Amino acid sequence: LEEQMAGMPVEPPLSGIRSLWVEDANGNRVSDVRLAARNELHLNQAAARLENSGNYRVLATAGWYQTFPPNYNGRPMRVAVGKWLGGAGERAVEGHIEIDRQRYLHVKVHLNHWQEGEEQQELITWIRETRRMRSQEIHFIDSPTIGVLVFFRKIEG
Repeated sequence: LEEQMAGMPVEPPLSGIRSLWVEDANGNRVSDVRLAARNELHLNQAAARLENSGNYRVLATAGWYQTFPPNYNGRPMRVAVGKWLGGAGERAVEGHIEIDRQRYLHVKVHLNHWQEGEEQQELITWIRETRRMRSQEIHFIDSPTIGVLVFFRKIEG
């Protein structure tokens, strides 16, 4: 089945928010979060398996240490990765991710996947999902062309 997203209204990206993983036109990464090294990430092996399969391309791997106290209302964090779309002046995948905690952790994913069209950029697909998460479990949020793996681990001390 082919999804037809071209005629769907698209919410503009949020501005003035923190950057989680934003790549500029030259491929330089900007992050307002102190990211852990890739070899420290629990999902490092999962990302390597995806890349080695030849069926997927991992665009970003990000992890950081943060407390999520009860009733934590997170702030959106900007994501911009993938191929540079020169005509649009942005990356192919852009949007934001937000993490909140009520009784459970909740991850809100709001990403658009664009491609260059004949006259302008065209929306291929998007993710608009809020998912309840548990620690120590891998969660997969996806659309037909993009996906996000999420893993939380409780940190003692």
